[in-house]
Amino acid sequence: MLDIKNGIRSLSDFKQHSSDILKYIKKTQSPTILTINGKAEAVLLDPKSYQDLMNKITILESGNRIKNSLIEMEKTNGIPAKKAFKKLRQKITKK
Repeated sequence: MLDIKNGIRSLSDFKQHSSDILKYIKKTQSPTILTINGKAEAVLLDPKSYQDLMNKITILESGNRIKNSLIEMEKTNGIPAKKAFKKLRQKITKK
């Protein structure tokens, strides 16, 4: 979660104190927003937090694909699995 007191820094402040700010981000695993002229321009995350975020996005996207597939199946827009696998095998063997 964003720490309002320490989590918003100007780009010029980051340039002057980048080492300290990066240590803080790594230690707290809190994002830091970099601003230019008072406007948010970038977000810094530690690698673990970034990877956790990407993993969550992947799970959500997979869930959406499954949901969409179920909706298609209910509308009978899909094709039987045997036919789908046959088409897939044909594509693979052609390469």
